[in-house]
Amino acid sequence: WFDIRLSYANSISYPDFNTIVPRIDISGQNIVAWNNYMLEPSRSSNYDVYLSFSENAIGLFTVGGFLKNIDNLIYPWTFTKRGLDAAPYFLTNKIPDPNATYTINTYKNNPYVVVTWGLEFDWQTHFWYLPDPFTGLIVNVNYTHVTSKAEYPYTLFKTVGRVQQVIDTSYTDRLISQPNHILNLSLGYDYKDFSVRVSMLYQADIFTVPSQWSQLAASTAAYKRWDISFKQTLPWFGLQLYGN
Repeated sequence: WFDIRLSYANSISYPDFNTIVPRIDISGQNIVAWNNYMLEPSRSSNYDVYLSFSENAIGLFTVGGFLKNIDNLIYPWTFTKRGLDAAPYFLTNKIPDPNATYTINTYKNNPYVVVTWGLEFDWQTHFWYLPDPFTGLIVNVNYTHVTSKAEYPYTLFKTVGRVQQVIDTSYTDRLISQPNHILNLSLGYDYKDFSVRVSMLYQADIFTVPSQWSQLAASTAAYKRWDISFKQTLPWFGLQLYGN
């Protein structure tokens, strides 16, 4: 009626082709889109602990925790370069205006280890022990709560008197492309050769664009989707009618 499972996995994620193909795009506002062909793959060490309980009335209940340590996380990066310092981001190192300040949009590998951890709950059961007509009820619930912590480096320009200092520092925020809450809920009913399922998927907002300025950071909206499907076995030639 009970088991415990421990697992370890090491996974790899390669850069998207559109981030590494050599490309330089310069706009009239001194904004440079520069693809980083030197990106390294991201690597993740994953640790999982899951406990499962099974019993005729309860069904199958699972609770687990996970931890991921991600090296070389690939993320969008925006920074500024002034004068000749921007030359490496131009074709043949020729810049239009050596006195201008240029904004560089690119991708880079995070030099810091990104940590994400969370809990997952899963319950699958069939209410066979209830009186009619509830004996056909089926419930599946899966919920995941995720917490993440990523340190993103950036360059800070600070003026002290008449001297301008360039400071390499960092800020902390969520992991990109990661929602904090995911819920899958399914309610079904089976009666003889008929079966119906109503399901809902909820996903909290996803952090998409990190920035040291909170006004420039971006996230998607939360997402919710409902589905319904049914199946009826027909009395001819083993046929089934299915719809969703």
